[in-house]
Amino acid sequence: MTTRAELKVAPIDGHSWLIVPAALASQVQACWFDREYWGEAAQPLAADRGGRAPPLLLPTDPGPSVWRHYQRGGAVARLLGDRYLWRGMAQTRPWRELLVNQHLYQCGLRVPQPLAARVCRQGPWYRADLLTVQVADAQTLAQRWAGQTVGEGDWLRLGAAIAKLHAAGCDHADLNAHNLLFDEDNQVWVLDFDRAVTRDPGGRWGEANLARLQRSLTKIGASSGFNADAGGPSAEQWQRLLDAYREKLDDRS
Repeated sequence: MTTRAELKVAPIDGHSWLIVPAALASQVQACWFDREYWGEAAQPLAADRGGRAPPLLLPTDPGPSVWRHYQRGGAVARLLGDRYLWRGMAQTRPWRELLVNQHLYQCGLRVPQPLAARVCRQGPWYRADLLTVQVADAQTLAQRWAGQTVGEGDWLRLGAAIAKLHAAGCDHADLNAHNLLFDEDNQVWVLDFDRAVTRDPGGRWGEANLARLQRSLTKIGASSGFNADAGGPSAEQWQRLLDAYREKLDDRS
């Protein structure tokens, strides 16, 4: 499945480039990726996942925006840190993430509006950053689950939101409880499309996404001291999500 998003690339200097959705090419400024430009106006965002530097909240012209630096996780981070192998611009993590994110945004899904990315090359490696508009006054599913405040209606909203994501062909590489948000109107948003790809809807990859989310909830619940179902959703709760997911997919078929 191909996306209809169009991206523009503009050189910043001899070794770095700005990647911007075509519609925003005249609005985004390269200085937005300059930490000194913002000074004290750039504020760290509290992260509910440890191990990586927190993103920054910036007062950009489109509104409060989140600046995320691409950083490896796991054991490989000790070796490569924030470096990625250069295979051409179209193979960089931010290029591919922006394509998917912009495609979903154009489809009308509740995803952060993508603003721009920066890629800085040094020899065979590159480093990168991404800027998206903030989803204000939101709480992650992980926070709600750890606080045991996920209501019956929340499962229905989650199932419907994930169905819309999959109907648009998005195979999310890391659909976990940290990447699902509830806004102030209790609507569900999806975050973080790093390594996500677009596919033809209806494949087994959708089931894999759901299984990843279920494992995430189980892990969070177990670490928070839940007793029922080893920390995961009850059979009734998970079935409620699945029913809403399948109903929404049927409506769109």
